[in-house]
Amino acid sequence: MAFLILLGCEEFSSISIIVSNNEEQIINKLELTRALLSLEKIEREIVVMHVVAGLKHSEIGKALCIPNGTVRWKYRLALKKLFKQIGGISYAQ
Repeated sequence: MAFLILLGCEEFSSISIIVSNNEEQIINKLELTRALLSLEKIEREIVVMHVVAGLKHSEIGKALCIPNGTVRWKYRLALKKLFKQIGGISYAQ
């Protein structure tokens, strides 16, 4: 396939772009998974409950039997850790 791309076959170059994008997505998912697993269990639960499930901090606090302030604190702490692990611009400083 690489030889055909070098020859300029458009059909194969578009396949190469798709494969490249898929590889990048897989790598990004693996990096995110690794970063999430590096968090403490409670931090990971809070992040997943807020970002994935869409729960409010008050709802998370009730579900986990912890104060809302603790939920917000641990959420911000977890975001800082994630940004440090993954890289990029951190708004959670």
